Amino acid sequence: MQQNNNANQTSPPDIRSLKDYSLAAWCWMMVASSFVGFAIEDVWLLFTKGYANNRNMYLPFLLGYGLAVLGVWLFFGEPTRPARLNRVSPDAKLWKRILSYLLLVFVFVCIAEIILGYSVNKSCEIDYWNYENLPLHITKYTSVFTSLGFASAITVYMTFIFPRAMKLFSRLNTPVFRTVGIILVILLVVDYLLSFGYMVRFKDYHLVWKISL
Repeated sequence: MQQNNNANQTSPPDIRSLKDYSLAAWCWMMVASSFVGFAIEDVWLLFTKGYANNRNMYLPFLLGYGLAVLGVWLFFGEPTRPARLNRVSPDAKLWKRILSYLLLVFVFVCIAEIILGYSVNKSCEIDYWNYENLPLHITKYTSVFTSLGFASAITVYMTFIFPRAMKLFSRLNTPVFRTVGIILVILLVVDYLLSFGYMVRFKDYHLVWKISL
């Protein structure tokens, strides 16, 4: 009877720690995710408005995306390996784990966009983005469609790209690789502080370059 009871018990969600991966892996993941976020935003601008720009930064990286991936992993884990706030059983069917993950990340994106949008507006007196023209917008800083799009992209990213990239970065954990990763993260932080410092000071967008099609 004891064996049957143990067999029927489900595994608890993983308790994640940054120590699960090397420092080099985390640095390079933040850099890669920040670049992917930058590229996605500029591609979106090209298709919707016919131009691309520096996205208010000096470097072609958006640190917010790197930090978002870190936060999502710590709180929710991966769709195939739920953690912390994602209380779905790791033994549940895959579609249930993915659906649970998608919904949680959807809420995460909504809250993050609203907080960031209002924070930038308060400190810089500008709207970093405005979704008021979109249907089903929740305040002007988030909407059902945009948040669902971001949540879907994050779910795909954390399912197929994140675990493979982190394993690769961990295997490349040499002193040089780790040092370059740390330097890049420092540069991203400095770029973020300088760029937002400009916007706070001048109450305007930080436009360095713009390419129109």
